[in-house]
Amino acid sequence: MSDPAAVSERSSSYLRLLLALLLPAALFNAYDAELRAVLLTQLKESFHVGTAALGVANIPIGSGQFIAFFIVLGADRIGRRPILLWSILGYTVFTTLTAVSWNLWSFAAFQSGAQVFIGAEFGIAVTLLAEEVPPEQRGRYLSWLLFVSPLGAVLGGLLVAIGFLHNPLGWRAFFLLAAVPLLVVTLARRRLHESDAYLLAARYRPATPRPSIHRAIVGAFAIWQGRQRSRALAVGVVAFLQGLASAAAIGWFAVPS
Repeated sequence: MSDPAAVSERSSSYLRLLLALLLPAALFNAYDAELRAVLLTQLKESFHVGTAALGVANIPIGSGQFIAFFIVLGADRIGRRPILLWSILGYTVFTTLTAVSWNLWSFAAFQSGAQVFIGAEFGIAVTLLAEEVPPEQRGRYLSWLLFVSPLGAVLGGLLVAIGFLHNPLGWRAFFLLAAVPLLVVTLARRRLHESDAYLLAARYRPATPRPSIHRAIVGAFAIWQGRQRSRALAVGVVAFLQGLASAAAIGWFAVPS
């Protein structure tokens, strides 16, 4: 029989490992968004466009986070771990491709794909922590994600401030830099286990036919038909206003070259 204290210690170690492996999702979620701001002048010069064109390009880029919502929903059927691992791979691929963008619209397409996967990765990170961490520690663990997220924005500006822009690849090196640590973390995340809450729910889930697209869409908006509708609306409004303020604060200033 295993020692209860040893089991508890292993569980605590795994939770710390889980947090360490999920923190890059929060860090690079803000890092990518900040890069489009601090590199605004360089992007305009490289693609020979104005600020208005870059503003239009932000529309498909920003829509990637909306698409990520539906990928996160897929984790209820496929599992948290596979969605997370595929999201890491997808973000790494699209961020690397951003570095070879040949015009503004290829840049927008690659960044839109990166936003899809980094949004999904962050959503799964929050879900995993909420399911795996005991209630009395959950707030502390989730607060680390919220703390690290703004540091991603600081990192982008700090790299410009210390002169990283003056490298042979210019602004493209910033996106290559984002891919390197995620490739390393991908190897470490092999130690990541599936959520116990998901495994328990899957065990008792009745065998049903593969859901149609219509059923999946209806299920995605089911919360608006239940008792949690007012709470979901309140949280959504707060998140929208928070995002509106942060986008205005960091998304529309140019750093002199």
